[in-house]
Amino acid sequence: GLLLSPVGMVAMGSIVLAFPVVSRVLREKEHQLRDGMRMMGLSDFAYYLSQLIWAMIWFIIPSAAVTMMLYLSWTKHCDELSPGEWDCAHRIGVLLGQSNGFWFFVLWFLGCLGQACLGLCVVPLVGRARTGRVLAPCLMYFLLFLLELDPKTHAERTRFCLVPAVALMYGMRHALVLEGSGLGLTWTTMHFEVDNWAFSTSLWMLVIDIILYLCLFFYLDQVAPHGIGHRPVYFLLTPDFWREAFGVQPAAPEEKVGLADQGAASGGAGPSFEVPSEALQQMSHQSKTLEVCGLRKQFTIQGRTVLAVDGVDMTMYPGEIYVLLGHNGAGKTTTINCLTGLVAPTSGSATLFGIDLRKTLSTMDGRKLIGICPQHNVLWDELSCLEHCMIFGAFRGLSRPAARACALAILQQTGLGGKANASVGTL
Repeated sequence: GLLLSPVGMVAMGSIVLAFPVVSRVLREKEHQLRDGMRMMGLSDFAYYLSQLIWAMIWFIIPSAAVTMMLYLSWTKHCDELSPGEWDCAHRIGVLLGQSNGFWFFVLWFLGCLGQACLGLCVVPLVGRARTGRVLAPCLMYFLLFLLELDPKTHAERTRFCLVPAVALMYGMRHALVLEGSGLGLTWTTMHFEVDNWAFSTSLWMLVIDIILYLCLFFYLDQVAPHGIGHRPVYFLLTPDFWREAFGVQPAAPEEKVGLADQGAASGGAGPSFEVPSEALQQMSHQSKTLEVCGLRKQFTIQGRTVLAVDGVDMTMYPGEIYVLLGHNGAGKTTTINCLTGLVAPTSGSATLFGIDLRKTLSTMDGRKLIGICPQHNVLWDELSCLEHCMIFGAFRGLSRPAARACALAILQQTGLGGKANASVGTL
């Protein structure tokens, strides 16, 4: 069948190259590296774009290598010097002499990228990287069995090309047919239909596959229950999402009187709240505090509403250490996640220095006002200590020279100056 043919083997090779891309995203999810970066100011769009660029760079060299192997051949050339005497030598010949190698490169590159995007759709659906590393290759491999059906009509083949490996195989087979006919694959012949198919159709279907599966990955990544801050399944229909997408700040809710202020207004009645001193009240009036009013966050899990944060009111003053105490599941981490922008609160308001906290977190200058030490390490084993510090500096809006200078200074202060270029995995 087609699956076991040389062209089918080439299509299967794209799975091997796509696997590291999927594995990388799975690892960052399981180790909560992405959540840590989000808390430091990394936007979802920047994260998706960085993964796409990394995948494109990853596929360039293999695509070029496959093109060279298909385009060039190691041949034996013999010249007859005299009757019965031959002079033979091995030379590099052109295997696909009539075809433009550029289109083979584009076909393989888009095929691998499409396979990676298909595999990424598995990532939001699993909670453990090990599970994803099994399911993603299995999904890509079993979809290859569509090659055995080999439909004959153009419409059926187009539908089958929603699987990137199938589109890759059809394009490769069509190119070899053109080469065998003596026409070769060129800018002109790529539009010729042979057996109800054209090479250009494979390219267009691969582009559609990439866009389709990237959009599906984005949607599943936003609504899947595995992870922090998932949205409702209908989030694309909500005005809040589109305001966020276009950078429009939501209207700040009406200011509420916090419980501490209520205690102050009533003369400090009640045993649960300490009346702030006049100096602290003055700081609040001068907008030098972090004030939280009616903070509320609820999640919907399997049709059941879980209230994680219920009407938190508090005021944090400069020079003080504020501690959240509570049992497991009390909502301490969720409260911090709401205040650092990792998840959006269901209701309530928070102001930092008199500015709505949501507006503060949406700008790079505002991000510089907030720092956080996450409860899990945000580390990549293959990066050096210096590169880690520079990445976090970039999240804060520092230029590359400024981030490098700041990183070197911090490493010296922490006694890691001699390990600046050592990878974290070796420490």
